[in-house]
Amino acid sequence: MATRGREVDFARRLADPNKKNRDRAVKKLRDWLAFQSSKPPGLAEIDMMKVWKGLHYCMWLSDKRPVQEELADTLAKLIHSFPRSDQAFQFVKTFFLTMEREWRKIDKLRIDKYYMLVRFFVRESFNYLKTNKWNEGICESFGTVLADGPLSIEKQAECLGLCLHVTDIFLEELLSVADSQMTSDSLNVLFSPVYILAGNCRNLPVMKNIRKRIFEALLDSATPFDIDYTAIGESLFSVGADPLVRAPNRKILYELREKYVEKDRVVPIESPPKKARKDDDRVVSIDDEISVNFGRLEQLSAFSSDLEPIKLDFETLSEVDGKSKSKTRKVRFSTAEYRSRMALSKKQFVASMKEPGKSLLKSKKPGPLSPLEKRRRKIKARLNAKLD
Repeated sequence: MATRGREVDFARRLADPNKKNRDRAVKKLRDWLAFQSSKPPGLAEIDMMKVWKGLHYCMWLSDKRPVQEELADTLAKLIHSFPRSDQAFQFVKTFFLTMEREWRKIDKLRIDKYYMLVRFFVRESFNYLKTNKWNEGICESFGTVLADGPLSIEKQAECLGLCLHVTDIFLEELLSVADSQMTSDSLNVLFSPVYILAGNCRNLPVMKNIRKRIFEALLDSATPFDIDYTAIGESLFSVGADPLVRAPNRKILYELREKYVEKDRVVPIESPPKKARKDDDRVVSIDDEISVNFGRLEQLSAFSSDLEPIKLDFETLSEVDGKSKSKTRKVRFSTAEYRSRMALSKKQFVASMKEPGKSLLKSKKPGPLSPLEKRRRKIKARLNAKLD
């Protein structure tokens, strides 16, 4: 009875309108949680729910962004006060249970600070796994908390916004904490609640978050540890192979599986050494065979169309009366001019090479003046006449 009264007392102090009293209660709570959880059997779930009722309203009463960030960081780091992992994850579980219970009561003016609190809590949960060297058993315990909490199919109707937010920040916060000690097996274990959600989800925005913000984002992310993409792909395949999985979800899972399997098959190709260039010019050398073979020149035009610089340098043989001369020369064309020459027929191309300095581009003639422009010019002329 004494312990139960102590939790109620903490809840009342944490919800005190006076900020100094709330801050004092949070500092005392850290030591009290560490002491109570160290004694077997530790704090019960109902006792932690009472504590979280007070912490919820402690966050509710906090104003100004810096104060909210400091409080969210302090509350999230309470997870490190527990010497036992089962008590730590029970604390995380009761946090999500409290969020689910109070989610619909949060108004639009306060929702942002609770989004921030959830983000900080997910990050510190990953930090807790990091301090335990990404032990697979502890990772599985955290995955179970997520599967029974914000990533649960049954609870989406009550707190869809919470599920969307967790799937949106899951990979981002995980990669911000991950280090070289993390393994691909630990990552696959952490993905277990996401696999379950992806197989049974009926909400399109949630499925979109899972696809783009988690699995496709992982393919494009740099990680400090080696990832077995094939193992993740096979896990996606096994989830999709379940006959109870919805057809649209199965299609997405199979597409993701192909991307992950293909990721391991890709062999990096060394790019050829680049030629030395000055400023932004590209130098394209055409040998004797290309200079007299118009088909090869057409292939070259496809290559040159991708070049960004304004001007090109290339060598070609001049051809007169159907006979190619051995003398080569360099001609500089603008990109637009070069493309216009490549659009010519063979005879027209040879004729154009006789006069490389003459542009083939048609100059644009100025169009008729608008009535407004005519009036403006008349007024300007009158003013100049008066000044003279």
